[in-house]
Amino acid sequence: MSNQRFNLARWGIEHSQILIYFMIVILITGTVAFFQLGQRDLPQFAIKTMVVSVQWPGASAEEVSQFVADPIETKLLEVPWLKDVVSFSKPGEAWLIVNTEGFMPDASSRMKDRFYDVRKKIADIAHRLPANIQGPFFNDEFGDIFAMVYSFNSEDYSFAQIKNYAEKARNAVVRIASVEKAILYGVQNEKVFVELDDKRVAALGLDPLQIGLLLNQHNQVQSSGRVDGQQNHYRLRLNDRFRSIEDIQKMPISLSDGRVIYLDSVAHVYRGYEDPPSFRMRVNGEASIGLGITMREGSQLLSMSDQVKAVMAEFKQQLPVGMKIALVADQPKSVAAQINRFLNKLTLAILIVLIVCYFSLGLRTGIVVALAIPIVLGVVFVLMYVWGIGLNRVSLGALVISLGLLVDDAMIVVELVHVKLEQGWDRLKAATFTYTATSKPMLSGTLIAAVGFLPVFLVNASPQEILGELFVVISAALVTSWVVAVLLTPYLSFKLLKVNPSDHTLKQQDGTVVVDMYQTPFYKKFRQLIAWSMEHEKSVIGVTVFLFALTIAGVQHVKMEFFPGNDRPEALVDVWFPEGTSYQQMERQIAEIEQKLSEQQHIENIIAYIGGDSLRVQNDMYIEQPNANYSKIVVIADTLQARENIKSMLRDYFSTHHANLRTRVYSLTYGLPFNYPLQYLITGDDPEVLVTISDQLQQILQNDTSTRDVHDNRREKRLVVDITLDLPRVAASGTAPAQLSKTLRAMLDGLPVTQYREGNDLINVELRNKPENRHQLDRIRLLQ
Repeated sequence: MSNQRFNLARWGIEHSQILIYFMIVILITGTVAFFQLGQRDLPQFAIKTMVVSVQWPGASAEEVSQFVADPIETKLLEVPWLKDVVSFSKPGEAWLIVNTEGFMPDASSRMKDRFYDVRKKIADIAHRLPANIQGPFFNDEFGDIFAMVYSFNSEDYSFAQIKNYAEKARNAVVRIASVEKAILYGVQNEKVFVELDDKRVAALGLDPLQIGLLLNQHNQVQSSGRVDGQQNHYRLRLNDRFRSIEDIQKMPISLSDGRVIYLDSVAHVYRGYEDPPSFRMRVNGEASIGLGITMREGSQLLSMSDQVKAVMAEFKQQLPVGMKIALVADQPKSVAAQINRFLNKLTLAILIVLIVCYFSLGLRTGIVVALAIPIVLGVVFVLMYVWGIGLNRVSLGALVISLGLLVDDAMIVVELVHVKLEQGWDRLKAATFTYTATSKPMLSGTLIAAVGFLPVFLVNASPQEILGELFVVISAALVTSWVVAVLLTPYLSFKLLKVNPSDHTLKQQDGTVVVDMYQTPFYKKFRQLIAWSMEHEKSVIGVTVFLFALTIAGVQHVKMEFFPGNDRPEALVDVWFPEGTSYQQMERQIAEIEQKLSEQQHIENIIAYIGGDSLRVQNDMYIEQPNANYSKIVVIADTLQARENIKSMLRDYFSTHHANLRTRVYSLTYGLPFNYPLQYLITGDDPEVLVTISDQLQQILQNDTSTRDVHDNRREKRLVVDITLDLPRVAASGTAPAQLSKTLRAMLDGLPVTQYREGNDLINVELRNKPENRHQLDRIRLLQ
């Protein structure tokens, strides 16, 4: 007995109490671990991108590129892990998109150090940048995922009132432990406008900039000293700050002749909103404010969703009539659907195993095989919890793949036990024989199947962060299924299988009774097929080669995609307006598109973002930089077929309408964020040559029937009005060109001169001219 080799199946049968104990523990802990696993749409991966923005009012695009973007790009080349820097220069502003190298372990935590390096490098050259630039500003939270987005709108309340309620909702939501951040999006900033009557100002001999200086001086917050008494000291405070709009209107202005007038005698002072708006969010045609919510790392998405919805439901009860709240982006809904699909497939897999085994080997055999599934999954769920792998499309996909593989080993073992029992073996011998006969071949097959997914895990590129879990989960499931097959399945077979020896296969050979299982009609036909194949080996090899060649030819017609299409219901529309298009014109054309969409069926929500992009609601969503001539429309359909119908309708619509727009209709795809699947980079020193090459390349691509939306990122030239100064007369008047430029900006664009403080809000007080002088080009020469 001592010379017997160790047999894991025998050990399990002999120590059945321990085996049963661990089986119960695994079922319980696996169930608990499953409900504790984090949930996401995709595995968490770092968006290795940082956005640097700089403003230089008054500079041309060439000046911004030469004196701002180029020095920063050159300095950032010193960063060793830099992948590339993409800069966009426009009149008065520049954006630099800093991309780091593709793959690195533990990217999320290490990105903070890399982004800090970018800040330090740019700080080193800050003294070399133009003196009057604004910034640089850094956005190192560019990759935040807003799992839930609510919209607030009302026809009966002002933007300020809507914002007030949205802020209260944000304050309530951000207290939830699983919520990391809640931000308001599309807020229309309030302003106090001081619109000067330029003729009256000139008649009184006033300087508009001097009026702005007076507004600032009347509203400064500064110490006025204190008086130290014998027992107490007293702080002094001048009561000169603006405490109401009326205070601003009644600000005194001293004239050169000694008279004192009030500001409202030369200006219209009123409270309003940014005009024109720089960005606006619209939901179903109504201007709205968005509330974006991100999840804290390590939290459960569905649990956070339930808590947020409970808080918002309670908050809705406090809202006045006419205030509307809608959930316009709901990632938890998509994740819940994925988990439900997996549970349905798990249930279906167990039923299929039971049914197949029942008709082939009997119900007891099916139960033995089916029990292996929850045991294996219980172990896998515990390992996923320990390794920090949550439930997402990749891990759930790996589990679905595993469902088709993890019963193979158990099926081999239970079928072998069944056969040996039919041959007359006792149950202990039959159960323990499975380990001797099958453990090593099954282990080899299991490891080979797992290694098939190893390249995805070993690839030194960003896709590893997304697909690496595929290898980990499948390997864990397959190796666990082998352990269960050689340890637990023999025990369950020993206890549950009751098979009588097959009478029809008994025969006598030299007086010995031998059970032969392979004399049935099926096996006789199968034996004949094998014998024929051995005798006609050339024919068999020829058929094999032909089928292989047919496979190679057929694979050319299979659609190739590394990442599959997205099954989210959104159809997205990028809309690029010609450079210099006014906000009012953009809003009118977006409203026409919204009207067309509202006529369609099977649409739940239409969300438009005018002057910028939406919040990132999914890891692989590409976000455009803020741009005054860009808008995005997100159409949420109620089914995937409806989404495709809407995309087709929009493409047909844009082919005959809005010829001045550049549009792109698409839906999201899983994987890394990118805006176009195929992009060419054309580099060189001569812009005119680059334009020529680009036009030629676009023509080639447009002639290809498999392409659409072909264009480059070159934008139209904007109209500029050059003003030639009579410098001797300017000098004689005692005015500097810089002062004239600032005055024009104040009169036309508006010049912030101070801030009106109300509650927790700081509201800019902006000096500008009357509307009739701001909106007509020919009135500039009449400004005084």
